[in-house]
Amino acid sequence: MKDNEIKNDKIAFVNEWDLPAMTRLLKEQKRLGLSDKFMADSLELSEYHFSLVAEEKPDFKMHMLPNEMLRRLYEAGIDLFYVMTGETKGSDNALKWSAFEYAIADLPLDEQDALRGLIEDMPKGYEH
Repeated sequence: MKDNEIKNDKIAFVNEWDLPAMTRLLKEQKRLGLSDKFMADSLELSEYHFSLVAEEKPDFKMHMLPNEMLRRLYEAGIDLFYVMTGETKGSDNALKWSAFEYAIADLPLDEQDALRGLIEDMPKGYEH
């Protein structure tokens, strides 16, 4: 099952918006062939603790990670927008905005506004 599947002669859209961020991060790890040691180091965890986290797949908010962690993940090629929202950086812009709004919907309004400001202030093309 990829982006869509046929059910009862109808196409059902399948997305990854409701997957925990950790699940999406692990998918990125696999896509890029990154080692558990690299991921543990990037997240400032022991390899043992990373293996527990990878098994349990707790949810977390990308914007809560320290900038240094985000930088290491970004430099390794991790699609941070995908990890945060479930949409890849290659997705349609309208779909990305919808996914972004969905991802931040449970945050307090002031945090939502701050995150929107960060995204809107990015130079064009940076978020892609």
